[in-house]
Amino acid sequence: MANRMTPPAEGQEKDVLLVLDKQQGKVSAVKGIDKDGNLQTVPPTTGHGGEFMQVDKNSDVFSNFISNFYRKYQDTSGLELFSVKASEAEQDAKAIEDNHRNPTPEGGKRAEMLRVPKPDFHEFKQDYRFDPSKIDWENLKKVGITADTLKNTKDFDRVMRGYKSRNTYTVSGTVGGFYLKPTDVKLSFYQAKDGTVVPKLHGVQQDEKLLQRPFHEHEFTKQEQGNLQGTGNLGG
Repeated sequence: MANRMTPPAEGQEKDVLLVLDKQQGKVSAVKGIDKDGNLQTVPPTTGHGGEFMQVDKNSDVFSNFISNFYRKYQDTSGLELFSVKASEAEQDAKAIEDNHRNPTPEGGKRAEMLRVPKPDFHEFKQDYRFDPSKIDWENLKKVGITADTLKNTKDFDRVMRGYKSRNTYTVSGTVGGFYLKPTDVKLSFYQAKDGTVVPKLHGVQQDEKLLQRPFHEHEFTKQEQGNLQGTGNLGG
């Protein structure tokens, strides 16, 4: 059975993925992924519209799908992905095929607008312990933490290298059927036995939270915080 993405929220215009096989000069619509991770496709016609995999191209799930696609199909020189509106899939598929066979400036410009760019895998730095594309950011977002959150606080590189975040984050939300009340935590990741990268939330003690706040207009440095927690003194 195909593995489909969660449809976009009701009221949003749905997108679908088209894939161009350059060797055959044929465009198909992506239906999903089978249990072995292989791409499943159907003709991009209205009659198959109910089988199209629906995507929200602004979501982390979409980004992860694209990254995993390019990682699995190492040689993608013969394939190209396009993201199009579901209502325009059939006409866009024909336009992409026509431009592939008989390129024109206008057709090339249209195809470029729809093309899904190949991810920049240089983002996975050599000293990273974890691959960011293997993290379920969509699930983590439910408690209030995103990749951008970590980048903005300069914790992203640190946690990808296997360390606990320096900063404290307030998380809350419903995850796995459980409601997590607002809690201050630090974040780290670990690799599960199945290879997935799983977040770990570390509760922050009250004294540690207090040290991160200004005291009589003095803001403790990281070194001072460590000294106070370890020895009770500001000095080393």
